[in-house]
Amino acid sequence: MYGVTSEGVQVFLNVALKEMNMHPTQTGEPFTVKMTGGPDGDVAGNMIKILRREYGDQVKVLGLADATGCAEDPEGLNMDELMRLVRF
Repeated sequence: MYGVTSEGVQVFLNVALKEMNMHPTQTGEPFTVKMTGGPDGDVAGNMIKILRREYGDQVKVLGLADATGCAEDPEGLNMDELMRLVRF
């Protein structure tokens, strides 16, 4: 099923955050991520959508890298622009 890998990554991320005593959906605390893959890929593109769905403004994507290029911003990449670039 399309998107199932990204949903699995989200489950893993949520468990990892809880194990680190980080509960962003409960505390409202912001957190950052760096990703391998880009917005035009299946897993990373879907993960960008899932991060926004699950965490809204609490998450900042600091960097993305794949075989075709990379982007980084220590303040967080523009999520609206990342969402615009998602192909799926």
